[in-house]
Amino acid sequence: MPQKTSFNPVVFRKIKRKLNRFIGSVLARTEVYNNVVAKYDDLTTKYDDLTTKYDDLNKNIAEKYDELMGKYESLLAKEANIKETFWERRADNEKEALFLEHFYLTSVYVATTAGYYLTPKGAKTFIEATERFKIIEPVDMFINNPTYHDVANLTYLPCPISLNKHAFNSTIQNAKKPDISLKPPRKSYFDNLFYHKFNAQKCLKAFHKYSKQYAPLKTPKEV
Repeated sequence: MPQKTSFNPVVFRKIKRKLNRFIGSVLARTEVYNNVVAKYDDLTTKYDDLTTKYDDLNKNIAEKYDELMGKYESLLAKEANIKETFWERRADNEKEALFLEHFYLTSVYVATTAGYYLTPKGAKTFIEATERFKIIEPVDMFINNPTYHDVANLTYLPCPISLNKHAFNSTIQNAKKPDISLKPPRKSYFDNLFYHKFNAQKCLKAFHKYSKQYAPLKTPKEV
């Protein structure tokens, strides 16, 4: 005869509690997993959105860069054209003359280390011009520019001092005796085109004035 199994409610409740905890744990983990998956999907969506925006931004930057490069190259071409035109016009304004075989007059700035011989009247004129224009620039540039003071600046040849690349060598400063024949000093070219443009015509006008004023002292070109 089979043995009858007795029902123990205490044991049953223990088993039920453990089973409930197990099922609850599984459900909780499933919920956490679902939350993680949902967050991952959300992040993936945001990443895709950012990637799209990044690609669009890169495209816009590339387009803007190409546009700016086009404008830059256009400006370079215009600058080259302006400089070319300017130097062509400047060449028309370059005039020079020699007086008493040693005194050189030019319509453009002469870059050379210089010492100046001033009369009291000339010194007074320079002081008045400085006060009038409130000029802050090197003395040689100021004295060389007749548009400020209307005083002729004659360069004595040959240049007796050599302290920069534009001047001639000196037999006093150097042991060797280089050629110091009567050649005009080299002219200095500024990068500031506006400065040249503003002064070129006035300097040329001043040159013609002084050239006419000292015409009786002019040296023939063949000398």
